[in-house]
Amino acid sequence: MQETRRAAGWAALRVLWAALAILGGALPGSPVLAAEREDDGLTEAVLDEIENTPLLRQIPASLKRIEAQKKAGGAAAVRHPVLPTDLEDAVAQKALWARRADGLLNECTEEEWLRLVPRQSPRGPSVTSPVKGFEKSNAWKWDPHKPDQIICAASGVTFPNPDYPVKYKRVKVLSGKTVDVPYYETHGGKGKTLVRARIDCEKTLYMTRALGMLARAYAATRDERYARRVAIALDAWADYYPDYFITLGQNGTEPINPEEGARTNFRVERASHYNGFGHEMTAAFVSIFDDIYDSEALQALSKERKRDVRAHIANDLYMNFVDYFRNYVPLPTLASTNLPGSVVSAACVGVMLNRLDVIQWVDSYKARRPITRWW
Repeated sequence: MQETRRAAGWAALRVLWAALAILGGALPGSPVLAAEREDDGLTEAVLDEIENTPLLRQIPASLKRIEAQKKAGGAAAVRHPVLPTDLEDAVAQKALWARRADGLLNECTEEEWLRLVPRQSPRGPSVTSPVKGFEKSNAWKWDPHKPDQIICAASGVTFPNPDYPVKYKRVKVLSGKTVDVPYYETHGGKGKTLVRARIDCEKTLYMTRALGMLARAYAATRDERYARRVAIALDAWADYYPDYFITLGQNGTEPINPEEGARTNFRVERASHYNGFGHEMTAAFVSIFDDIYDSEALQALSKERKRDVRAHIANDLYMNFVDYFRNYVPLPTLASTNLPGSVVSAACVGVMLNRLDVIQWVDSYKARRPITRWW
């Protein structure tokens, strides 16, 4: 009976992950990668292997390994990638993956690539236009070749724009720092719209898919050029991520201090581009780091920068995401929603980093919301 319930739970998770992959895809107006526009034999179904159900198919086996280590009183080293991603299919089509990855590398220099890394909290559908007469429009056009600009699709006005002065709200963030969050006034100064955060939303969605492509190409080909591009982007992302601000409620537009968030039991958004906790980090984003974890490029970057880049990415990006939930969001708040995607991602982080404490935290969540009720 227990095994039947467990199987049903993981089947539900697979359905959940398929839904999350769809919801986490490009928002309307987001361009596809230029490299994806070529008709080279890689179908959309193959591309979706980056961010679809195979990632979770074998997680139960991984959790059993973690549990066995926990009972043995320690954690052994693991060989990466450890998360299941149907790598055999990618290897079988490695020439096609390499062509895609080469096209992506050829599109921009490393300096241009780093401009695509989101530097602040992303926000999506809640971001409306500050242009008078178009304040209800949330349709935007963004071009990865002009990553710091965005166009209001309804009015044609490009931002930043000298006719629209940027204002700032100073707030504390969970790292302990204070940041200035840029915004535009709307409705005659009665509202705020976080257009810069919408730009970072576009960057987040673009880079999640682009890094997924490069990481999969690396796993299939072992071409260290692909791993390097992933590594420098994740290293930069880890620089910015701890200082992401929070906004009040789901799809909110008001940046607030952590103390204000605590008064709402942290019913807030941080790295999620919409709908609360569900999109703080996807499991597909976890698999990106898993694919390059043991790469020579990552080790070389550490030597080049004279610091442990892998530890920086692990601690200041992936574990920072997990610790946001463990240290700030009360379990009753998290378990009260029907959006367990971030808990699934946290489980993947625990498996990837072999962190028994993370798996134990996931277990405490499951005690409040049994796995068969996750979807």
